Amino acid sequence: MAYDRRHDGRGGGGDYQEPKILDFNIPGWIVGSAVGGITALVLGLTTWYNVNPSEEGVVTRFGAYHRTEKSGFHGKLPWPIEKAYTIPVSKVYRIELGFRTLEDGKYEDVPTESQMLTGDENIVRLDGVAQFQITDTAKYLFNVRDPEGTIKDAAEAANRQVVGDSSFDATVTTGKLAIQDAIQIRLQEIVDTYDMGVKILPVQLQDVLPPEPVVPAFQDVVNAIEGKHQRISEAEGYQKDIIPKARGQAQKTLNDADAYYASEVGRAKGEVAQFLGALKEYTAAPESTETRLKIEMQEWVYSKAEKVIDGTEGGPLKFLDLKAKAGHDTGKPEVAK
Repeated sequence: MAYDRRHDGRGGGGDYQEPKILDFNIPGWIVGSAVGGITALVLGLTTWYNVNPSEEGVVTRFGAYHRTEKSGFHGKLPWPIEKAYTIPVSKVYRIELGFRTLEDGKYEDVPTESQMLTGDENIVRLDGVAQFQITDTAKYLFNVRDPEGTIKDAAEAANRQVVGDSSFDATVTTGKLAIQDAIQIRLQEIVDTYDMGVKILPVQLQDVLPPEPVVPAFQDVVNAIEGKHQRISEAEGYQKDIIPKARGQAQKTLNDADAYYASEVGRAKGEVAQFLGALKEYTAAPESTETRLKIEMQEWVYSKAEKVIDGTEGGPLKFLDLKAKAGHDTGKPEVAK
């Protein structure tokens, strides 16, 4: 190429040299190798994937569900033909209702979710946590566009329905556990209608409070109710303590009565047998039996007396000291006039 320095608008002497253009002549085998390596790398990265033990793998083909894989190392067709998703199935998902946990650990109230009406038309503020686990990964991914958002909306609806069927007192005091169970059951029924492939875990109600202006009065009511239940518990404890004692005493009295009854009946039967024996002897020998009975009676009477008047000799009456006669030392003369 010829170039005249007179047309370049520059003065000065010397010859102008035409610039050289670099010519890269890269061999075709190098280009092919590079393309092949990149292709192999892409295929290697998109045709193999790993599923952890706590996960399940879901594979789509041309955007449609194709199969579910368990934990392990699996292969698939390269992207964009097939695409793999790994979903944690042992994880417990948590949805906050009525409040939000901030990054600094504090909480922010969400009145539009927390405030609701009870069955007797009182306003309460309810904060809770709904929990769930995935039971069918394919249904969870493809049956609903936004699974977590749908569950959150369903949980809010279940809260309002259950609280709307409950009284104010039951909601804020003694009926909290029953309301939690009812919300869990109702929420499971709702998500089952969407066939979402999730299991609802027990719902946890954090705070159930009345509106701010009536909180002090409500606290007084709660304290009174707690005092009532405390008194009831104390009374029940006393009842559980005193009733067994009373029953034990009653049983002891019954046992003593039974023993006395058995003793008296046995004694009476013995006396009857003795009388019947005496009657039998008297019937067999009336005179002898009568004489023997008189003698036995005299012995019994004399054994109870200390002195007896003896008038058998026809002389002055004498007092006989029976104990002295029997050899007992009474400290008195044997015969006293």
